Amino acid sequence: MQKILFLTGGLGFAGKHYYKTYKNRWDKIIVYDKCTYASDITFFKKYKRRKDTLIKGDVCDFKKLYKSVPTKSYVIHFAAESHVDNSFSTSLIFTKTNSLGTHTLLEVCRLKKNIKITIISTDEVYGETRNIIKNEKSILEPTNPYSASKTSADIISQTYFKCYKMPISIVRANNLYGDYQYVEKIIPATVNAINDGKKLRIHGKGASIRNFLHIDDFVSAVHLITFKSKNGEIFNVKGKFKIKIIDLIKKLSKISNKKVSKFSKFVKDRPFNDFTYNISDKKIKLLGWKEKKNFNNEIKKILEKNLVFK
Repeated sequence: MQKILFLTGGLGFAGKHYYKTYKNRWDKIIVYDKCTYASDITFFKKYKRRKDTLIKGDVCDFKKLYKSVPTKSYVIHFAAESHVDNSFSTSLIFTKTNSLGTHTLLEVCRLKKNIKITIISTDEVYGETRNIIKNEKSILEPTNPYSASKTSADIISQTYFKCYKMPISIVRANNLYGDYQYVEKIIPATVNAINDGKKLRIHGKGASIRNFLHIDDFVSAVHLITFKSKNGEIFNVKGKFKIKIIDLIKKLSKISNKKVSKFSKFVKDRPFNDFTYNISDKKIKLLGWKEKKNFNNEIKKILEKNLVFK
């Protein structure tokens, strides 16, 4: 029996790196992507195998999904609207793609009897955490339109496991970074401002704190969970490196020998900006996952080689 993967959002940051790294572990991969502004078709074409296919489609399109998803295949669901800033002005798009899109995909998977379905969630579903550490059983308390839409998708996925006993696992990870991330995210935006003279917009005073997880470490966790987790399990995936956003910008400024004031400006903060997220990664480590990438080494490489998708 062929091992076939249906990969949603395969042209996005996480999806394209998963494809690049693990394509040879699959007999065939079907990439299903809406081809939005953040879809990196050039990257995909560079690494595409002849036997794999790309389908342009929306995860909210039930008929197209039903036609596209093979029976008894594996599914990894990366497709999502992911930029928090955008969610404040286009929240309905986030709810439709992230919540309804995930629900639509799961309903198709229910009918197609897939072998395994890995749902990509986020640590933001837990909401702001200052003095406590959230584990996979902690209450979900989203605080912005993006995290609310992802929480909805997360809960719907849990419900499909409970009601239909579907082979679903859920992944909740920190902020991702790595080569060829779309320029709207904080690290590529800073790199682009330093290298290409674009003005970086710093929200408020840049006081929020984030953990950063390299994309290679993230996709290794996703692959491990797809094959080693029990159905219904949820896993937090955490990067060790933790930093205040303004200090991250200063760090890149120091490496490049350019003053922060030369390439950035402070702007009004988001309507609500979570201070930080503290999650436990004990469970994924028990499964055998280890973080391998060093933040300082990787960030220097991204800056010096200008590895930004724009």
